[in-house]
Amino acid sequence: MSRMIDRILKFLMDRPGEWFDDGEIQKALGIKNRAQVNSRCRKLADEGKILRSRIGGRLKNSYQKGLGLLEPTPPAHGQVPTLLSNTREPYSRKPIENSLINYGRKSKYDEAWKTIFEKFGGVDFVFQIIRSGKIAEIPANELSKYGSRINWKGTNIFSHEGVIQHQGAHLNALKNILCEHITKKEKIVCSMRICGGELRLFIKLFDSAKGGESRPSSHSPGPSETPQRKMARREDIESFYQLLDQLSTIIGGTRVLSKCDGKMDWPKRGVYFFFEPGEYREDNETPRVVRVGTHAISLGSESTLWGRLRSHRGFLTGRYAGGGNHRGSIFRKLVGYAILEKGGHHSDFPTWGQGQSATPSVRNREHPIEVEVSRHIREMPFLWLDVNDEPGPTSDRKTIEKGAIALLSNRNKGEIIDPSSENWMGRWCPKGAVRESGLWNSQHTDKKYDANFLRGFKSHVEKVSPIQGKADDGPTKKTLILIPCSGRKREGGNQLYQRVPGRRMLDVLSENYKDMLLSSRQEVAKAIEESAGPDLGSPVSEGGVTFLPAFKRYDGNLYRQITERTWENLRRSNRVDVVIVSGLYGLVFWDEPIRYYNVMMNQSPWYGRRLCTWWKRHGLPEILASLIMKIGYSDIHDFLSTHYRVAVNDYQRLNPSIGAHTHNYPGLGSGADYHRGRDINDLILKLTRVKNE
Repeated sequence: MSRMIDRILKFLMDRPGEWFDDGEIQKALGIKNRAQVNSRCRKLADEGKILRSRIGGRLKNSYQKGLGLLEPTPPAHGQVPTLLSNTREPYSRKPIENSLINYGRKSKYDEAWKTIFEKFGGVDFVFQIIRSGKIAEIPANELSKYGSRINWKGTNIFSHEGVIQHQGAHLNALKNILCEHITKKEKIVCSMRICGGELRLFIKLFDSAKGGESRPSSHSPGPSETPQRKMARREDIESFYQLLDQLSTIIGGTRVLSKCDGKMDWPKRGVYFFFEPGEYREDNETPRVVRVGTHAISLGSESTLWGRLRSHRGFLTGRYAGGGNHRGSIFRKLVGYAILEKGGHHSDFPTWGQGQSATPSVRNREHPIEVEVSRHIREMPFLWLDVNDEPGPTSDRKTIEKGAIALLSNRNKGEIIDPSSENWMGRWCPKGAVRESGLWNSQHTDKKYDANFLRGFKSHVEKVSPIQGKADDGPTKKTLILIPCSGRKREGGNQLYQRVPGRRMLDVLSENYKDMLLSSRQEVAKAIEESAGPDLGSPVSEGGVTFLPAFKRYDGNLYRQITERTWENLRRSNRVDVVIVSGLYGLVFWDEPIRYYNVMMNQSPWYGRRLCTWWKRHGLPEILASLIMKIGYSDIHDFLSTHYRVAVNDYQRLNPSIGAHTHNYPGLGSGADYHRGRDINDLILKLTRVKNE
């Protein structure tokens, strides 16, 4: 019998120019497992024998006549390869095996990097590009075959001696490929990005003009900024967003002002970071910060974080309900300017932004614009950081605010990084500081930034405790509710995993347990023929996978008894949490983005062994016990059904300090989920109501 990979290749070669997804090939050839088709097609594409591309949201495969040219034999010394542009200079291609010198221990990614650079044209060719002052952009999807990571993005700086700055083992492994080729006067920067759903490696010289001087601590604005300062700013922006990702994970994601009130457990003082729908960084996936702010920067100030956020939100009741007071919020004033300019109504409201106060008649005339401002700001997601130091102009809050604005602002900068979109409302603002900076800020946009502020920012992020979202001031009682997943699920969702709000279990667990859970998820996914995706450690999704928060995805009887009000109360609470035991994922937070899948704990994907037993043997009780201890849940309510309880059985025995209230529903059969869901709903309302009253 011919090999499966040969059958697939023959099937495609018999139909040149036609495109087929993995499922269509599986059905046509009668192959039992779609994952087998997926792996063979990827191998054929990597070998250059077929094309594999996303068409209409689905990965499809095709054979095109002449594809043999895609993998030319290595050219002789000094010969230009056929497929490279004729403008490229001839190069000497040294075998990459000779580049793997001992700059550190070997890495599982070494083989991937060898393949990636060979396909691109060799290491020497890369250095010819970057030494000409250009950036080498290298396809790097091969990495995903050699390891699984939640975040592939990052930046490393290398010298001939080794790594100067590193972010991730996959980039750190580049030292074994590149350092031998770097001269003593050179430093190079390697940045990993996701562009159009594909992994890309960007390489350029750190400072080709001055031999890699040590980076300055501040950024000089204007077109005269030096190359090393441009690079320093880009790297500091990456560090800034990585800290925001860490903060978002710890506090449970962003909030919007339309769903916030003073009863929520806000820190007394802090710094806030607003995003805006439709505004993304250069990778078109990561939300872009559009405003940074704080409060209480005058000696003796009594203002609070919620007080400042409330002034941006505006009024919910009273004479000016739905509006606000832009004279008490610069943020509101700037957004109002832009709304008036965009609509051509600025001359109709000449009093906007005039004076520190206004008469009732003026405020009545301005009220329609105040309402529009409220509508805009209230739906902008934001993060907040607890920085509870004393009020004053030298406070850490002021330092972080000033440093972040100066860092992110593109005003008078020699390099535009993460520019605003063409449709960003701020482009209509008459204030140049807003238009040119890409921020809803009018101060510090053209100032130098001191990179030292990042150390203070990082220090305060690390002080924030999980779930609470404020600095850890001591033990706080946290209740965990354990519930099972659902066989019935809603379809649909967003294909961009990073754009779906919610916590990720893998971001919270310690490294050992994170790796354990991820590898188990991948094994279950393979058994039930699920496509790759970022929820399973792959940098990109295959087969049009979409994601919804877990509480919206699951649609069984249990979940139908939990009201929207209850989920909203849970979102606002910092002392109650829900973790779902899942057949595919093992453990997920209630708001975690998940795909549509079809497997439950009472099923047997491996024929003869129930999934609940498999999960237990693969460490799910240990993972749950670790999560409980790390976050500090002190009161646990177990609403799991029989097979789901088997999957995590013994998590209490692993740590005797863990106590749980077990809720059983004997004799109810299929009706148990109805009662289970009602009791869960009532418990969440009770626990969150006590906190909010």
